Amino acid sequence: MIEALDAEVEEASATLGASGAVTLRRVVLPTLTPALVTGFALALARSVGEFGSVIFIAGDLPFKAEIAPLLAVFAGALAEGPPAALLAQAQPDARQAIGLTLLVAAIPLPLNALVGVAAASAVAGFDFRGKALLVTLIDLPFSVSPVVAGLAPVLLCGSDSSLGGWLVAHDLRIVLTLPGIVLATLFVTFPFVARELIPVMVEQRRAEEEAALSLGASG
Repeated sequence: MIEALDAEVEEASATLGASGAVTLRRVVLPTLTPALVTGFALALARSVGEFGSVIFIAGDLPFKAEIAPLLAVFAGALAEGPPAALLAQAQPDARQAIGLTLLVAAIPLPLNALVGVAAASAVAGFDFRGKALLVTLIDLPFSVSPVVAGLAPVLLCGSDSSLGGWLVAHDLRIVLTLPGIVLATLFVTFPFVARELIPVMVEQRRAEEEAALSLGASG
């Protein structure tokens, strides 16, 4: 955590000739690693667990749009013993469902990392018009039911809506497709990385960054 890092460490790094990138990579990032790992773990857990919200978009089309609630699948299979569990996992439906679940959980992670780090940096390091709005948008998924988050794209992009009609006319489908599932998962998992990093970055003093800039380091 940044609060455990002495300011003298970064200052020493800069005065010894380290560039801003080297200081960030070898001094700052090792301190941020626990918060980053925690944010990624929370986002992954939320992605895998949000079966209720994404099923509205995923539907139940065999080999095309199925998502498996992993614990329920494994518990049901193990209830009849290990042989039944192995047989269940060997079924094409089970393999496809588990694979799609893991894929949907994995895709948002790098996207949430990039957006989360950028949003946290903006909130913690700058004062600008619209900052309160940005913080509100970060917190919004916490206050919206996952079921509503899953249903909203169906209502907005369904064939009965204006936007959905335009998408269908241009052969662009969101509902019952992988992009639709990923969009819903992105929404419900977006805040975790940013919310883990904002307190850490707020504790980081601007003096270190200003000192690095004054010594010639680029942003």
